[in-house]
Amino acid sequence: MSIHKCLLAGLTAVTLTACGGSDAASAGEAAGQASAETSALKPNERLQGTIELDIGKGPVAYRSIATKLADDLGKTAAQHLESAEGQRRLDDANARLKGDVKVQASDVQAFADSVAGKTIYTSELRDIELIRRRNVSIRGISAEGAAAALVLTFPMDGGALESAVLEYAPDHRKTMQTFTTGDELPVDVTIERFERIDEDTWSIAGRFTAAKLEPGVLAKQLAGQSITGASGRFDIAELRVRPKI
Repeated sequence: MSIHKCLLAGLTAVTLTACGGSDAASAGEAAGQASAETSALKPNERLQGTIELDIGKGPVAYRSIATKLADDLGKTAAQHLESAEGQRRLDDANARLKGDVKVQASDVQAFADSVAGKTIYTSELRDIELIRRRNVSIRGISAEGAAAALVLTFPMDGGALESAVLEYAPDHRKTMQTFTTGDELPVDVTIERFERIDEDTWSIAGRFTAAKLEPGVLAKQLAGQSITGASGRFDIAELRVRPKI
């Protein structure tokens, strides 16, 4: 996971945790308690699709979920941040991130104000005009709380897949403690479906294999470990389009 994405995920997690949200919802990526595919969604959630990943222990399903944030999240944040409990939650969430950059109460408040009433998507598509590339980020969380992600890059004007990165985090709350294929460890991806549904939505499905995953640059807790052999499938019916950059 990139440093930018780590910080964004961490800020989202800290914001909702400090505001009283659950660990699962705090990342905007709620995970089921009984089964990643069949456990009930909350009223403010909907399923975007799933990733199935096998890292040598059998296939595990990871749900990609869209979460509608409360309209009054900004107000709720202000109330919680003024309390001792809110400060404790903020400290606990920062401790879980285990990074050098700490999220301040002012960061939480500003972020809460900016996302109140919006929907957070865990699988997204974004066109990058400057380099003429189309980035697809497919992410999900298992019932056990692990996270899986597949990041795909295509030419912006259409064409075959150019690159792919597979990521796996044993604990989705520890956003920097991630195994990844990186640039030197290729992922073999077969795209079975990739189509536009409407102005705001695409759909994508396929399968993948990777020979090895190693700890990311910031994954100090995973130093000396690696994952040999990974494979799986993905099927995302609602791949949300983000604004071009």
